[in-house]
Amino acid sequence: MLIALCLMFAPVVLAQQPTGVLHGRVNSNEGYKLPYVNIAVIGKPGGTTTDKNGYYSLEVPANALVKVAFSYVGFKREIFTIRMEAGEKRKLSVVLQAVQSVVDTTTVYGKRTGTGGLVKLPPREASHIPTPSGNAVEEMVKRMGLGVYSRSELSAQYSVRGGNFDENLVYVNGIEIYRPFLVSSGEQEGLSFINPDLVEEIKFSAGGFDARYGDKMSSVLDITYKEPEEFRAGVQMSLLGAGAYVQDATKSENLSYITGVRYKTNQYMLNSLQTAGEYRPTFLDFQGLIHWKPTSLFHISLLGNIADNKYNMVPQSRETRFGTLNEALRFRVYFDGEETDRF
Repeated sequence: MLIALCLMFAPVVLAQQPTGVLHGRVNSNEGYKLPYVNIAVIGKPGGTTTDKNGYYSLEVPANALVKVAFSYVGFKREIFTIRMEAGEKRKLSVVLQAVQSVVDTTTVYGKRTGTGGLVKLPPREASHIPTPSGNAVEEMVKRMGLGVYSRSELSAQYSVRGGNFDENLVYVNGIEIYRPFLVSSGEQEGLSFINPDLVEEIKFSAGGFDARYGDKMSSVLDITYKEPEEFRAGVQMSLLGAGAYVQDATKSENLSYITGVRYKTNQYMLNSLQTAGEYRPTFLDFQGLIHWKPTSLFHISLLGNIADNKYNMVPQSRETRFGTLNEALRFRVYFDGEETDRF
């Protein structure tokens, strides 16, 4: 019973603990008032802040040595040890010293893009675009809404603003890529020159580009291949082909290389065309890029490409349906011979 009565009256006893009142004003070392300075008794809950004119009032436990702390952002923290009597009111004006903080210099490096009428495209998106042709970079250009038009999803060719298909410039690491021979713009075309696994930056312009790109009228596709800094490799496979790449660099990073190989066969897709027959397309491509920096002012790079494209087709028949609902017509054609292309 005695313990229960003590617990019941304990809050009353704590609430009646004697206190004193500490008040005053907080200024800076330069003489101006400091509003919203944090003031508290160390080790005790609660506290207060100065008003907009720098004045404060704080209840402090009496009959005990306590430490009162004054803190403000940008100023040195001050701590005072005081002892007050019950009911005492004491004035304590405080001057806080400003603290100067020196922040280390930070240098931010960047590369300006989008100049000369070029639009920068995300290279990572190219490796995730499903395309039946295997030419992911050109397919992304077609889908970006830049005025690009293509007649076949199996072709890497495109036209811009009504121009011809051969009026589009393609550059890889500053080297213009010529296309002197294409069997056809369709299933016979095979892989384009650009290997998406090796691409670091893609820039495209549908007009208004710099004169350094030449005198073609339609567009320019500027590709920059990677300059590796560490070892990395990757492999991807599908029913339409496969691809792999390897990159590495020396410890001094003055010599680096990146290579990639691609294989494509769209035989399963061609078997679904209206022209029935035996399709045997195989397209193989190997590319390599070597960077050498003998000095900080001298840079040599070597870009190589080997491609072997074969397309063989033995047509059998073709059936075309046309007409109206009331008069449906069907036209069947039988073929003799074969088509063989290699380049």
